[in-house]
Amino acid sequence: MLTITPFKIVAQAINNSWAYSNIKHESYVRHSYENDFFTSSDELYTQGINVECVTPSLSKLPTSYLLLHPKNSSIQYGLALQHNGYTPISIQDSNIRYGDRPYGSALMLQSFTIATNEARKQRIATMLSIGVTGKISTGQWQQELIHSYGNNVHPEGWKYQIANDVILNYRIQYEKQILHVNNILSINATAVADAGTLLTQVITGANIMLGYFESPYSTEHKRKFAMYMYSHAQVHAVGYNAMLQGGFFNKSIYTIPSSDIERFTADNRTGIVIRYGGLYLEYFRTFLTREFSTGYIHAWGGLEIGVGF
Repeated sequence: MLTITPFKIVAQAINNSWAYSNIKHESYVRHSYENDFFTSSDELYTQGINVECVTPSLSKLPTSYLLLHPKNSSIQYGLALQHNGYTPISIQDSNIRYGDRPYGSALMLQSFTIATNEARKQRIATMLSIGVTGKISTGQWQQELIHSYGNNVHPEGWKYQIANDVILNYRIQYEKQILHVNNILSINATAVADAGTLLTQVITGANIMLGYFESPYSTEHKRKFAMYMYSHAQVHAVGYNAMLQGGFFNKSIYTIPSSDIERFTADNRTGIVIRYGGLYLEYFRTFLTREFSTGYIHAWGGLEIGVGF
């Protein structure tokens, strides 16, 4: 199954609620890992880690009442722990690198629902993210530890990182099938709205899936095996990005001025998925246009493994 979605800029938050990432089991766990190591770099968006669990019992969480529950839909309830890390182009400079990306990291607990309407061929996902930025989110500790064990260059500028602050963000996401051909081709239109202290933006896009698969809008796996490629592209209109501009409540030593933020950005994610029974495997690469006027185009890769039961 191949999916293409218009370019996206979402503070590089890992997002597994699109059709091409679908695991239809009532319960599942999945681990996602992103790193620009896959593209032979160590800069900008340097690492992302996400561990998620989906199971009906999570519907009893207090946060689930703040999420959408569309009628006539099959709803999956999930909880994820996510960490994202960011650095400038060079991590060897012990001074503030003006015009370069600030050091920063974000640690979030995310409560989410994915509502699939098979008749209408649509998915509505909502997510509430609660967390922290700054030193307490452990980005500095993680990178220094990894580099020390790998005998790599020691990062010198974490003392200038985005300050400790609160993350409270809400996302609404919509996906609608616009073309489906014999379970070998699927094209879907997408839209996203993010609002909160971490990221405020709106996104439009589309995705395409090509290969051997079943309808991403059916509510259960009818084939034991599936293999497909996808490409997902999105265009973003950005209002606020705390990983560049700093948080809402505490002042950071160094940030990117609002006037230098690129208000329209784009990315494209392509990947390949193999599913056998309850096992889900994915490898992908993502390309992102520059996020601020003195920034650079960036790319990274990632792996995902999930088990449904």
